[in-house]
Amino acid sequence: MDVRASIQGRKGFFEVDTDLEEGDLIEQAIPGGKVVVHRVTDVAHHIGPARFQGNHIEAQLSKAPQTPQPRTVGGPEALRILYLTAAPKSDLRMDVEVREVGTAIRAATHRDMVAFEMMPAATGTDLLDGLTRFRPHVVHFSGHANETALSFDSGDTGAGFGTPMKAATFVRAIEAVDQRPRLVLLNACKSAAQLTALTSAVSAAIGMNDSIRDDAAIRFAARFYAAIAEGQSLLSALKLGQVELDVRGIAGADLPTLETAQGIDPASLFLLQ
Repeated sequence: MDVRASIQGRKGFFEVDTDLEEGDLIEQAIPGGKVVVHRVTDVAHHIGPARFQGNHIEAQLSKAPQTPQPRTVGGPEALRILYLTAAPKSDLRMDVEVREVGTAIRAATHRDMVAFEMMPAATGTDLLDGLTRFRPHVVHFSGHANETALSFDSGDTGAGFGTPMKAATFVRAIEAVDQRPRLVLLNACKSAAQLTALTSAVSAAIGMNDSIRDDAAIRFAARFYAAIAEGQSLLSALKLGQVELDVRGIAGADLPTLETAQGIDPASLFLLQ
């Protein structure tokens, strides 16, 4: 609602001809380019100057729930991350990884500029749906893999061995959309062998050059996305994720591997604008 108002604490003072009802949402611009949303809970008409001369409307306000939006007011586009997890054998702590990454993002300076689309027990169809509907800048896959395939969920309700997707098929899916991601991160064992093919479709790709422990994969992902949400470059975020493992005494700091497309400098690639 575009109105002239004076907001003081939980009260708002409006011109008498303002069309105002209980339940309306009022956006208040505050320093830093941010916006606070208030919900009108009570409306009363008064005679007196208050802020405006003559009659005025006084409304009680409450803070409205904040819903993440794909853009900030007057600001750049949010970084969209499609986060696919698949552990059909139930032997990986995907729930812990998602929790730790979410916690790291929420604690970051630019948390409002990061939008996640979580797809647990992800199938190949989920990948295609996520690419077309969410239009991600980053595609993340956590689960089992090898040099030639990724193991997606089969969609069955019981535990199983998943459905392998050939690396070439995964690349074709990435190439098929009009708005391709900028980064693909494969948080999965021996997935680094797939990076060269991926960088024919995206600016950069990260994978693991050998088998990686569950705790190492979780800690690396959390630190990596925390760094991205702090505005660090892709190269810096990779290095910080590696150092995180060293700091915690977790083996595997040498496993995350980065490749870029020709002409792309990862030190100059900032995913969060």
